[in-house]
Amino acid sequence: MNLITFFVTIAIIVICSAINIYTNKPYKNIVLQNTFTTEQLKDKEVKYVLNNFRKEIYLVTLLFMVLSLGLLFSVYDSITFMLLFAFIFGFLGVEYYISVKYIGKMAEVKEARGWRTHEKEKVMIDTNISVNKNRKLLSKNWVFLSVGLSFVGILLSFLMNGWGAQTGSILFIGLLDDVLFVWLYLLVKRMPAKVYTSDRYLNQEVIAATRKSWSSFLLWLFLSLGMLPIIIAVSEKLPPLISRMLIIFYPIFIIFAAGISVYQLIHMRKKINTLLRGKELYSYANEDDYWRYDVYINPNDPRVMIPTRQGMNITVNFGNKKGQITMLVTMLLVLGLSFVVIVPMFFYDFANNPFQISVSKEEVILKAPFAREQTIERKEIQSVTWTSSKLKQAEKINGLNSENYNQGLFSVEGKTSYVMLSLRNKNAVRIQTKEKMYYVNTKEEESTKKAYEALKK
Repeated sequence: MNLITFFVTIAIIVICSAINIYTNKPYKNIVLQNTFTTEQLKDKEVKYVLNNFRKEIYLVTLLFMVLSLGLLFSVYDSITFMLLFAFIFGFLGVEYYISVKYIGKMAEVKEARGWRTHEKEKVMIDTNISVNKNRKLLSKNWVFLSVGLSFVGILLSFLMNGWGAQTGSILFIGLLDDVLFVWLYLLVKRMPAKVYTSDRYLNQEVIAATRKSWSSFLLWLFLSLGMLPIIIAVSEKLPPLISRMLIIFYPIFIIFAAGISVYQLIHMRKKINTLLRGKELYSYANEDDYWRYDVYINPNDPRVMIPTRQGMNITVNFGNKKGQITMLVTMLLVLGLSFVVIVPMFFYDFANNPFQISVSKEEVILKAPFAREQTIERKEIQSVTWTSSKLKQAEKINGLNSENYNQGLFSVEGKTSYVMLSLRNKNAVRIQTKEKMYYVNTKEEESTKKAYEALKK
């Protein structure tokens, strides 16, 4: 697991670095959040600042890749996950600092060259373009499809598992997915159309390309998320082979969707640059001031979400109270996700008895941190065997499969099995019932042995 976490960290760092460098190439005559004319972009000082920015990003990327080697030597899963988040968030923080620093340096070049305009802000409006701005936006029928997938997953979970923790989790995931998709789709649809040149046809093509790419990106993203509730709901009930195939298919689909989305966004940038090449672009005076910290801060703009100037994303207006609240909620969700991943691992690693096996005359109760309690009726038990905690031909269906712990639903030797194992304890108890197998132990071999002896009575 340490090796996988290391490669995941490296991949995220390299991808974020590449995106930052790519999006800060000149686009619509904007580079590092500063607007230039075509001739000004050829200036030696402008190129010098841009090259130094790239070199510094490369150096920081290399530094964090080296630091990430520490993941390979972590002996606790909780520390491994904590380092994973620390390296990723740390890299993003340093990368942001570098971007802000070089945005300021580029602004200093403009000021020194006398290129900075001090005119009052003006906005060009073309009512015909505003009316037709969404002609290439994806149909709302696709929104219904994504929303429908989430509701199918919720319904399947309720029908198969009844109302409980799993169905509640699927309901939360599905509703969050649907609300975010509808909200972002409406934001893209309602965004005002910006006029770039005096050529109406070019303006329409630029706006059409942007709306099409953004709405397509949202579609692929939320189709991927919309499938998740269905997969969670049915994975426990399907035969192990089909469950494995489904679980293998899902990440492949996500990678495919991400690849298509990135390709479309890059294609959009290239198309727009080609359309605007050699054209005289309208200069929106003072707009650079709103992006001086690499985020949009304009208290006079009522919009909550706006497109980034690089054309690859949508961002929040930090000058707007609603935008600030939106960003705060987003940060809390990210921190909450980190909390949900890391805290259970700390329980596994440092709690005295994270896995518990309670044996009575009527039933056996299995407890694991933040997992649904498992109850086995004693009359349903067909056999109890002392075995190794190192399972043969075991594949996770859902749950945790880390360096030191296996917990959740697994396929073991082709049979659906519930697994609750601390791999530091080399021994385990196998409980066979008519419906499934159970492979369980505790951290200590002595308490595992006591549970085994109680089960054999």
